[in-house]
Amino acid sequence: MEEKVLVRSRIKCRVLVAITAILSISVVVITLFLLLMQPRYYIYDSITKEVYEGIYATGFEAAVNGEEGYMLLLKLLWMLLPIEVILIILCVILKYSELVITDRNVRAKWLFGIETVLPLYKVTSYGTSALFNAVRVSTCSSKIRFVCVENYQEFSHALSVLINDRQRATEISEDIFSSYK
Repeated sequence: MEEKVLVRSRIKCRVLVAITAILSISVVVITLFLLLMQPRYYIYDSITKEVYEGIYATGFEAAVNGEEGYMLLLKLLWMLLPIEVILIILCVILKYSELVITDRNVRAKWLFGIETVLPLYKVTSYGTSALFNAVRVSTCSSKIRFVCVENYQEFSHALSVLINDRQRATEISEDIFSSYK
């Protein structure tokens, strides 16, 4: 018998894309600022009591030579780049991921074809989070967590109906078994 699909995820990482876009724009602006600026520097000669003026080729050169404001921008750039890379990787992973609830199990498909299947009769708990549009389904031995699920409330409703139906069926069979004792 074919499994009936009850809910299929719609993953939208609008927030992650927006954060990534803001970080990308920040990185580009800081990089252009450091590349296009030609900061001046002054050297005081204590012997001749004269001040000499010079110009750095770029803001990167000023940062490497210890100019405080430019060093701060360079450190900020170094902090933003890894965060941006991680967010881009997370967006790609979420784009190719899928969460499906059928009448028999909960199935998660990840990037590179990795698939996790949790049978419904083994599901011990589930939860949702409105903050990250997250869905979490757990069994005794494994769990599935997804963020940026646009229809996370449908998952919550479908899981509650399926788990309640399973519990009612278990209670009825226990009542029948106890009546034969």
